[in-house]
Parts: sequence; structure tokens; C-alpha cells
Amino acid sequence: MLLENATVWSGPTAQPTVASLGVQAGVVASCGATRPNDAAGGPRRDLSGHHIVPGFVDAHSHLTVSAWIPEWLDGSEWTNADQALAALRDLSRVRPHAPWLIAMQVDFDLWAGGLPARSHLDDAVSGRPAIIMDGSLHRCWISSAAAEVCGISTLSPGVAGDIERRRGRPTGMLWEAVSAMAFQRALAESAEHLGEAGYDALLQAEAQRHLSVGITACHDPLVPPSLQDAMQRLRRATPLRLSWSRVSEASLLQAPESGEVCPDCGEGPASAKLFMDGAHRCALCLDPAHVMAMAAGAMTQLFGGNTRPMRDLLRYRTVYRDRRFYVPYLRMSVDALTQRLDMLSGQAVRPRIHALGNHAVACSCAALRRLGIRDATLEHLVVVGDSDMDAVAASGALASLQPGFIDHYGAALIERRTMPALHVLPAASLLRRGVPLALSSDNPCGPLNPLHNLRVAVERRLPDGRTVDADEAISIEDAVAAYSIGGHQAVHGQPSVGLTVGAPADFAVLNGHPMNPQTRVVETWIAGTRVWPLTMEAN
Repeated sequence: MLLENATVWSGPTAQPTVASLGVQAGVVASCGATRPNDAAGGPRRDLSGHHIVPGFVDAHSHLTVSAWIPEWLDGSEWTNADQALAALRDLSRVRPHAPWLIAMQVDFDLWAGGLPARSHLDDAVSGRPAIIMDGSLHRCWISSAAAEVCGISTLSPGVAGDIERRRGRPTGMLWEAVSAMAFQRALAESAEHLGEAGYDALLQAEAQRHLSVGITACHDPLVPPSLQDAMQRLRRATPLRLSWSRVSEASLLQAPESGEVCPDCGEGPASAKLFMDGAHRCALCLDPAHVMAMAAGAMTQLFGGNTRPMRDLLRYRTVYRDRRFYVPYLRMSVDALTQRLDMLSGQAVRPRIHALGNHAVACSCAALRRLGIRDATLEHLVVVGDSDMDAVAASGALASLQPGFIDHYGAALIERRTMPALHVLPAASLLRRGVPLALSSDNPCGPLNPLHNLRVAVERRLPDGRTVDADEAISIEDAVAAYSIGGHQAVHGQPSVGLTVGAPADFAVLNGHPMNPQTRVVETWIAGTRVWPLTMEAN
């Protein structure tokens, strides 16, 4: 097959050139100006100026979580608790036999009036187990029946900080590992209720959604041992190149124990996920002058009628020591992380470390340097300083960023005066330091569509026209490379070579330039075969 009259983003840096792409036996057979003997005897197609980009490798997509959204309530548009309770009340009526009632994609920070007493939730669901999951996947609100099913009252004192209380009584709000424990229980029992065929159908539909936006490879970072068989079935059922990282059976947000790691993680190497901080509860280290600037910014917003920055500033704990302010939400000490990394290294398991705040990033790099581990992926790096990025560069780790976060969190980061003392999703600064870069979605916490996320990485613009840390914008060529070649390195530890002769013929065909907001994926190819759409008539 020869695809002619196209702009091909080829090579290890994804440079666009007017060219043809030849495909044979699952690999790229030619890439460049069309010659008379190219694809001799084979079919030729005129792409009428369409763009061919290397297949997007989403190195951080929670496919096994997002697959559930069509099955349950999507609360992304809810602005108060009354809307949530009304929707759950209706759900309880129409799903009388479901073991759990589930709502997803909620942002509790946007609920006018805040969180009501848990008794309101209990009444709405008629005393049944129910969970409302925040879009971050790092906190949830559960009913009393759900708390009883999960044994929340019997958990060890070590996780007490993950159970929110008001006047000494649990509010139903759970955070981090305890939240993920309840969510995992809800999904597992819901999958059992659906049956193997029903659950597999959900996963296959979600894999198809990934293919429809040009994703040729997907890495799910939160797969406990109990999902291993389902992931293997999905691999056999979809052309999507699927890999995953192992987490603990006890909680989706907890690192696996030694006996839980697995040498078979799909298309990628053995991999495990570790957590140095949370999401809203991320680990920060702030200069006093920066804290004063943040406080002044919050006061300015407060006088203008915007109370959110001040509420955010007061909501989370801070500790002052050694002339620095710490937001003390490390999930592990450097020593504990070092021990975990040493255990994984001994079993040839590649680590992926969740580190959102600058203190979590610095501690992660310190542990990696102690052991001399250079093949690792650091994930998120949402707010970091110059010294933290220097540490990332020295560690040899790859940085995996999610530019789509700017859509949801960018305005708040501006209002809190996060910049310029810290950099937000610092793609440009990391590239200048020679840090390997991957871009990904963190679906469903961020938007899945790679084209949208590429444009955000380049423009960093909010709907109101403001830009979020404009100095961290990168070129579209760097963004395409990071979402494909860099994504491959985030999974495998080695970059791919992109669309180069002899490389796997994994690519997406676009009907225009990636920066054009109207451009969409019209074909997705894996190993030289069009896998979406299955027929040209469907396109």
C-alpha cells in the first residue's frame, strides 16, 4: 500500500514533509518522495493533502476506569449536591438490583454550598452502597452502607488522614488510598454483577474509543492483580497495543507488594506504579516569599468576589520548618520509596512514580539517585521549580505530562499565583534540560483526545484568552513527538524511531494540520492495517 500526496510527520523528531508513505508486511517500507517503483504491484491511494502522524501512544490512560462512565452517572456538569442527589435517587429506582450506585467525573470544589451531611446521600440511595467519584480519582464521597461494606471503621490508624471527619464524625469523604480502595470495591462488584461478557464489552468499547482518536498504544497505570485476566482478554480482542502497570489489590492508589508484581504487563515490560503524593493533596515545598504572594493573590480575588483561592489556601495543611513552608502530603518518605524501588529493581520491574508537587518530584529524584536507577517514568510534575527540574535531568528519568489539565486547573493556578516561582507542566523547560518528554491524557482525569491535548501543549490558552505559564509552550513538532515517540519511551524505557523505514506502521491519518481546531482523525493504522474505521463507508 502506498499512501500518496500527504504530509508525513516522519523520523525520530516527527518532522512534517510533503511525501508518500509505503506500507508492507506491517512496517514502513518507504517514506519520502514517491518513486515509480514504490508499492509496485500494490494499491496506491491519494490522500489529498491529509497529514500522517505517528500513532499516538497514550502512556497514561485509565482505560479500565473510563470504560465505566457510559454505564453509570457522569457528574461532570453538576454544580451542587442537590443535582447529584436527585440523579442518584433516580438511578436507585431504575437500577434496583445493582450492588453499587456509582457517579463519576465530579468536581466537589465546584459544588455551591459544599458537601451536605452524609445522611442526605443515604436517603437519596435508600440506604444502598453508593459512591460519587471525583474526576481526579483521588477522592470520593460514599454512603454509610458503602462505608460498612468496605470496613472503613476497621481500617488501621495509619490511614486515618484519608478519612475526612467533621466534629469527630466521618463525613463520607475519603481521600487517596482509602478512596481508591472503596472505588476498587465498587467497580469489582459491579463487574461481577455484569458478568464476564458484559464487562469485556465495556472494555472493548473503550478500546475502540481510543482507536477512534488515533491512539495506537495505551498504557493503563492502575491494574491490580484481579484485572490481569480481563486485560489479557482485551489484548486478544483489540488491535490496540495495550500495556499496564501493577498496583496493589488493596487499593488502586497503593503500590504493589513484592508478591503482587507481575512479569507480564502486556505489550510493555513489567511495570509497577508508586505514589509519592496525591492530587489536590499534593506535596509542596514553598519559599515564604511565594507563600506571601499566594496569600496576597487570594486576598485580591476575595475582595473581587472570588472566594475559591482563599478557600483553597486554607483547606490544606501546612508546616513551617527549615525556613520553608511544606504542604505535607507525601505518601512515602524518601527511605520508603528507596526500599520500594530496590525491591522492584531486584525483580526487573520498571517503576512509574506519581509525583505532582515539587516536593514529591524532588524526593522521587533523590530516591532514584540513591540507587542509580535511570530507567523510570515520573508522572505529572504539575508544579515544579528550577532546582526540581535540574534533579529530574540528573536522575535520567523521563517526564510524562498531561497538558489537558490546563483546561480544568489552569485558571485556579493563575489565581493562586503559582507562577513564576513555580513552573506549571514545564514541558519547554524540561526539554531544554534534555529530559525525555512524553505527553499523555490521564483519561478520564483529563481529556482523551490527543489532538486537543497537543494544541493545549502548544498554546496553553484558557477559554477566556489567558495563557498558563506561556514560557512552557512547545512547538507542534515537539508535541507530536512527545505524544508518540516519547510516549513509547514512557512505557518501554526506550524511544521509538517514529515513522521510519523498517519501523512498525502505526500511524493516524488527519484531515488537516494538527493545530487546526477542525482537524480530526479519519483513519488509525496499526502494524500496517487500518483498524479504525473498519470500513471507508464508516468514515
